[in-house]
Order: sequence, then structure tokens, then C-alpha cells
Amino acid sequence: MRDSIFRRFTLTRVLVLLFTLAGLVPLAAFGLSVIQMVSNHLVQSTMEELKRSVLSDAHQIQHGFDMAQDDLPVLSHVAAMRELIEARVRRDPARIEQWRKALERVFLAFSTNRKVYSQIRYLDEGGQELVRVDSDGVKPPRTVPHDQLKNQRQRYYFSEAMDLGPGQVFTSPPDLNREHGQLEVPYRLVTRYATPLFDDSGNRRGLVVINLMTGSLLDALAQKGKVAQKVVYAVDQEGFYLLHPDPAKRWGSPRDLNTGQRLQQNLPSLATQILSRHAVATVMGEQVITSQPIALSASRSDLSLVIVELIPARVVLTAVKGLRL
Repeated sequence: MRDSIFRRFTLTRVLVLLFTLAGLVPLAAFGLSVIQMVSNHLVQSTMEELKRSVLSDAHQIQHGFDMAQDDLPVLSHVAAMRELIEARVRRDPARIEQWRKALERVFLAFSTNRKVYSQIRYLDEGGQELVRVDSDGVKPPRTVPHDQLKNQRQRYYFSEAMDLGPGQVFTSPPDLNREHGQLEVPYRLVTRYATPLFDDSGNRRGLVVINLMTGSLLDALAQKGKVAQKVVYAVDQEGFYLLHPDPAKRWGSPRDLNTGQRLQQNLPSLATQILSRHAVATVMGEQVITSQPIALSASRSDLSLVIVELIPARVVLTAVKGLRL
């Protein structure tokens, strides 16, 4: 009798266990699928947020490029510029000097207001600087004395910009500034914008040239990135570094230091995609990598730079890891 009760009790426990397991298996499977679904959603949301972040950073840099292009026609048509051109046509030395000084004041006011132009210049049709205002972004801008003005006829941007028509804008790739044919030290990364000038008879009367402090804009972005635990890079359309945490890897293009250091060496599997002028957001190993291209010119699609941001996955995917645990 006692053995019979014991067997029935044991059988009952086995049945309860089997029924419990039968219920737990689908419940566990459902729970795991829910966790996977939610974690995937968190990853996707995080990646979208990072894409918005790099896009916002790119817009800050884009603003400088757009501003320089918008300022060129303004500077080309200020009264002092038109009067100076007319005085040069008439070969009136007194009026030339009068309006040259007036144009210096206009350029000085622009440079003081904008704060990101290393140079604003008026070059005549022979390449000679007639008016020039320099700025280092720290000290107040200054006008360059007449006896220190240079001839830029041999510089590539002069001949290319002089071939343009009225209202057209020349844009240079970002490169290191040169003085007297030599790289300026300390190095200064600039992007040049220039537009040709014409007198009332349609004759070419030189150029207005703006040098935008591209390096300073990128350095400010890198400092902002450090606060968010991001490492920020910038590359040109060929993959050469314009911004890198290691200064020895910057400006490797043949037109600059010619070191050959470029993105293709450090991110070979992603370089083509990053340089394709499409935004990128991906997880690679322990890093989350995002990128955003920036157009340097409204008229030239071949000129661009790309902002690339790296952030440790442990920093941005903490919530996902916690959920999975």
C-alpha cells in the first residue's frame, strides 16, 4: 500500500515536471526572441542617433564653406571694389590709392566679423596682390602693407579662377598654405574660394580670393569630439588625412607633405564605402564608425571632404549589453 502511494506520488511529480518543462520551453524561446528584438531595436536607434550626430558635426563645417562662397559676390560688388576697378581703368593714381584704402577697411571688417578667414585678397589681372587682410584667428586681423604684397600669378588657383566667367566661383581642394612658394610654418590648412572681376566693358580686372581656415574648423570639431569620447578624422576625396589624432599622419597628399598616409591603409575594408560620398554607420570590432561627406563647392561635385568618427562600442551600446545580460 505504501509503495503504491509512493509510486503514484513519484509519477505525479514527474508529470508536473514534464508539464512545467513543456510550458517553459516556448516561454523561454519567446523571451529570448523578445530580448533579441528589443536589443536589435536599441542598436538601430543608437546607430541612427550617431548618424544624426556626425551629420550635425558635418553641418558645422559645411557652414564655413557655404559662408565663404556667399561672401564672394558681396565683396565683388561693394562700392569700394567697383570704384577701385574704375580708378584703375582710368589710371588715376590718387583715386586708386583712395579706393584701395577703402577696400582694405571693407576686407578688415569682413575678416573681423567672420573670424575664420586667414586671408581676404584682391589680385589684379596680372596676379599682383593689391589689397590683402591676414588673420590667424587669435589676434585681430591686419592689413598687409603695400610693400609686402606678393604676386600670385604662378599659383594654380590664379590661372584656374581667371578662366571663369562672371559670377562663377573657383574652389580649391583643402591644402596647406604656401608663402613665397614654400609651405607656411606652422602648417595652415586652407580652402580657397575665388571669383573673377570685370570692368564695365567686360574686361577682366583680377580676382577676389578668400582663404578659409579649414584646419581650425576641423581642430575645433576634434576637441568637441573628445568630450563625447569620439575620435574624429577628416579625409579629402582621395582619402588623405586632413585631420588625424597623430599629426604625423596628416596632410599626406602629394600637394602637401607627400607622406602617402591615407584612410585606405587604416580602414581598408571601409575606405571605398566612406569615400563614396554616402553616409556610413557600422560596428567594426570594438568600434562604432560613422561618416558624413561634405561638399566644398556648389558647382563641383568632385570636391569634398569626409568627417569620420570612431567611438568605442562599450560607450554607446551599454544599454544593449545590459539588456542581454
